[in-house]
Amino acid sequence: MVAVAHLVGAQVNLTELMTSYLSACGLGYSCSDWSASHRLPHTKTLKKSLLCPECSCDDTCFEQRNCCPDKFFARTYTRYRSAVVNFPQRLRRNYIEPEEYAVVDYCPPQNRTSYSRECEIEGTPFSKLTNPPVTSLITNVSYLNRKCAFCHGESEKNLIDWNLSVGYDDCLRRRTIFYLSSYEEVMAYAQMWLCGLVYSPRDTMPVRRKTLLPQSPQYRTRCNVTGTWLESIDEIQMACESSYDLRYRYYTNIFCAMCNPIGTGEGRVIATCNVTGEWREYDESLVLACEENPALQMAHPYKNVFCLFCNSRASFSSGPRGREYFYNDVILEFDEYISNTKKYMYIFRQIVFHNESLQEEIQMYTELNRTTERYEHGVMTTKDAQINITYLLLKQLSLYPVPICDKTLLPAIARNYTASDSLCNPQCMMEDPCQCGLDVALSLPITCIQDRFIPNGKPKLVRVFNACSRMDDRFDGSLHFAAIRYLCENSVSRHDILPVSEDDLSFRNIYCFLCNSQFEIIDDKPQIPSSYSVHGVSVECSHELNIFYSTSFTDIISTAMSSSQCNIWLNTAKSFECEIPPPMFPDKCNVTKYLEINDPDVQWACEESHYSKYVSTRYCEQCNPQAPYTEDKPIETCDNQSTHYDQSYKEACELFPDAVFSLLFPTETRYKNRFCKFCNPPCVDADCTVPSRLNFDCRSNPGSSAVRPPLLNMLFRFNGVSTELNVNGDNDPTNYYVCYPGKILVGGNCSALFNIDVSTKYTLNFEVDVTIEQSGSEDEFDVTSRLNSVLTEIQHRLLFLFPNTLKDRFIFPIQKSSVVNESNRTTQLTALVYVQTEAKGSVNRPLVEDALYHFPSTFLFMIEERSSSMRPGMFPVSSSSTLTARGTHHVAPLSGSDNKFVPSTAAYIDYLVSLNASFLQTPLTNVFIGPLLFCKQRVYNRSDFHVDYKHFELILKSSHRRFQMGEFVVALNGSIQICEQNEPLLQSPKDNIPLRIFTLTCTGIDKTDMERKQPVSDIQDQFTNHYGYQGTKEPRP
Repeated sequence: MVAVAHLVGAQVNLTELMTSYLSACGLGYSCSDWSASHRLPHTKTLKKSLLCPECSCDDTCFEQRNCCPDKFFARTYTRYRSAVVNFPQRLRRNYIEPEEYAVVDYCPPQNRTSYSRECEIEGTPFSKLTNPPVTSLITNVSYLNRKCAFCHGESEKNLIDWNLSVGYDDCLRRRTIFYLSSYEEVMAYAQMWLCGLVYSPRDTMPVRRKTLLPQSPQYRTRCNVTGTWLESIDEIQMACESSYDLRYRYYTNIFCAMCNPIGTGEGRVIATCNVTGEWREYDESLVLACEENPALQMAHPYKNVFCLFCNSRASFSSGPRGREYFYNDVILEFDEYISNTKKYMYIFRQIVFHNESLQEEIQMYTELNRTTERYEHGVMTTKDAQINITYLLLKQLSLYPVPICDKTLLPAIARNYTASDSLCNPQCMMEDPCQCGLDVALSLPITCIQDRFIPNGKPKLVRVFNACSRMDDRFDGSLHFAAIRYLCENSVSRHDILPVSEDDLSFRNIYCFLCNSQFEIIDDKPQIPSSYSVHGVSVECSHELNIFYSTSFTDIISTAMSSSQCNIWLNTAKSFECEIPPPMFPDKCNVTKYLEINDPDVQWACEESHYSKYVSTRYCEQCNPQAPYTEDKPIETCDNQSTHYDQSYKEACELFPDAVFSLLFPTETRYKNRFCKFCNPPCVDADCTVPSRLNFDCRSNPGSSAVRPPLLNMLFRFNGVSTELNVNGDNDPTNYYVCYPGKILVGGNCSALFNIDVSTKYTLNFEVDVTIEQSGSEDEFDVTSRLNSVLTEIQHRLLFLFPNTLKDRFIFPIQKSSVVNESNRTTQLTALVYVQTEAKGSVNRPLVEDALYHFPSTFLFMIEERSSSMRPGMFPVSSSSTLTARGTHHVAPLSGSDNKFVPSTAAYIDYLVSLNASFLQTPLTNVFIGPLLFCKQRVYNRSDFHVDYKHFELILKSSHRRFQMGEFVVALNGSIQICEQNEPLLQSPKDNIPLRIFTLTCTGIDKTDMERKQPVSDIQDQFTNHYGYQGTKEPRP
């Protein structure tokens, strides 16, 4: 590891810098011809690598921030600096960082003057305050201070000072600092009050500002933070720390990637061509470029990018573009980013194998194995073993009528003894093997593979085909097919780690797909179908992967798999998950130690054919006898005296193999197979079968599991908005006072259990005193329109209290006075305001209720109107009116009987309908704003009251006292609560409140007449009978 110091006072050596740059990128990323000073390959034979970011040679590139390095560094060298005078730490703790700009902060070596020290040495805050950065009007170059400008030959008259800015803090809000008259006062004030002072360029100045990379670790703008840079190169460090910000992957520029290489570069360095054997287009100039250009650690394990090119299958026409990339084994697209957990993420998709690479690997194993095979109907070849599928089917049919799709696998006499209702396409092995015919399951073995590779993690398992199934003799004698089968069944291929799919069928690797497809062999080469898709791969590592200077994608994945700091996921979205229950039987033969003669076909079916119980368990039971083998022979013939004797049973008894001895206990009579039992006593019906310990279920384990009932607290789980519970309530069991629903007594006062409520409906009933003064000769004025303006203003002000939606609004005059005099007529009245509103989303309940409670006493509204009119033969007449409305206090809604002035309008009917909808409802429906919200309350039973539906009142039976809406509340358990100030006399509660609430919570609340609503027609009749009104409905005010 090299120590990296900050470099000052130097201009970049462009030739040396381009040496490293060309060794990393190759051709096509520079503006000048560097062939005179560097060994470069011929451009006609080598395509652009796309390993490095595209760059421009136009003069606009400085503004576009995409200059090629030799274009950018031909100008005066600049780096990003912040012009901070005073920046308190508390601002940084608030994730505020000062802006950085491209400035010259050094004097050139050829002009080391008295200004050099003041230019390059960090000064005091006061010196920074008095020496601001400047920008040249002639060159558009910015300098850290005037001294830096002077030593670069700038003239004072051409320099423009930057502006001094105050940070977004208390100093800006106080504004005191803007009125100080000297630098000393400004500095002293800023340091005393922790003010942020920063210089920034004027808006009209063409100054380059640094753009921050999202989620950028520290080393992206500095060298060797990783500690992996073995040989320091000054030009690379200066370029990294400069204001050259053509972004490269996670870095400010490609030079920061060069001085933070992936890994230490230890191990073998490939310094010659075609070490991989993959190079196809020989080029002498590329060989010389590989050998003569210097080594660059960034290109490890290759000496430089030219050595990478001459070890690659392609001449490089693709690269990291988000994008497509060309490896020796695959072509793919990928994305990379840094996750929120600061992990490196790589997403590989659209993966396609090179056909030539596959063909070459097949040819290699063809020459190694030199084996062939022949197709035989009913026999499957796997791992050089011949498995008799017909025999295995007969073994199962000896016991059970299993479903079989291809009955030509069976002798003619056996074809009528199979079950039906099975699926016969390969897709069933992916979706549900239990639905497949047994011959399909045996011929298409599947296995389970991991969908992820996570250290100490639990992967999901998915189904894939892992063997070859032949349907005809097309590949008889083919060396290629035997090699493909070998590559499918054995983990020897470099392509083995990537499963593939075709439609909804998944295969363990590309060769398992190939040997189950109808591929052709042309010119002694297997032709690879293009219908497959390789599963995408996602990799998460705590360190970077070298995915660019590598020629093998599968090597990259293998390296990630072997790292304890990487997690790998396969994209198995179209695959089917394996559900592997605990085994019902041993998964190997002869676990019971009673097997004397091993059957290789049955052993294969038990141990190697399948992950699924559907196949393996059927055969594992046959090679695990439950008792020692005896000399007693099984019954192998039919009794012609049996009730069910039949010639077909006799033939089946003789044909089907012995599959019973492993199932029975010594005390049971042994039959060769189920047909031998059909035609022998004591079988009494045609449905009898061989006794077996197996109650076979393909999907689940035997037995039953108890269903555990849910716990009581799970039945009543709260799924709404959560907040901190107030657990400091008064829990004295002798305290029989309660609070408004949702609140408890804390220190003698009512406090909400939950501070948050959602979509609550609130109703305001309060009085306003209205005074209308009118002057002029107009005889009439419209009281209704004046009152409507009051209602509109109330609605407008409520919107400023909290987000809400108005549901209902009414205003009614309830008292009216006479005109005072002829010249200045004054009308005074009291009006009742009824407003119902619904909160939008969640609200802070205590704050909203407190604001609504104080709303009437703070409401004041004044409006003045002026008008003039012209009467025939008279002078113009002017008139004016002034309305003043002042809120007073909360009141109960109008009940009708005590109302002194109610206009005969349909609005009053709508008002009664709204009241009826809230009458005797709990706060879940509506909350009346008033003293009831905050007082201590007594609890009464429903049976303690009579209900006056006509006037929306409750009448306490013991005292005949009436309680209007807003003076009582219906609790969620149906009880009635009244403020202690309003109760007629003190008495103990009728029953235990907590116990009753709990019981009602568990059993539900009956819909009594407390919840009954009057039909609208009844309310209209009530209004008509009481007031004699039969008019038509008018619009609401």
